[in-house]
Amino acid sequence: LGFYEVDRDTFSCLNIAYTAMNQGGNIPCAMNACNEIAVEAFLNKRIQFLDIATIVESALSKIDFVSEVNIENCYQTDALARRVTTELIENL
Repeated sequence: LGFYEVDRDTFSCLNIAYTAMNQGGNIPCAMNACNEIAVEAFLNKRIQFLDIATIVESALSKIDFVSEVNIENCYQTDALARRVTTELIENL
């Protein structure tokens, strides 16, 4: 097997994931929810594959950062991220 450095220009969702991970707090939870909704929309042929990263980034920009994470604000962040992402997709 050979391993190579990931082309982050081609795989832009990886950059989004690293950024979310480095921000911490509720942002990784939000990123996961946004990504799930965007991928589902792609699989249902509602968006193009290359739209996934753009939609996830746009949705994340609308989510407020919460530094202290607990189960309640994880549920709230997840629900908000899914709602925001769904609205973005519907308004395309």
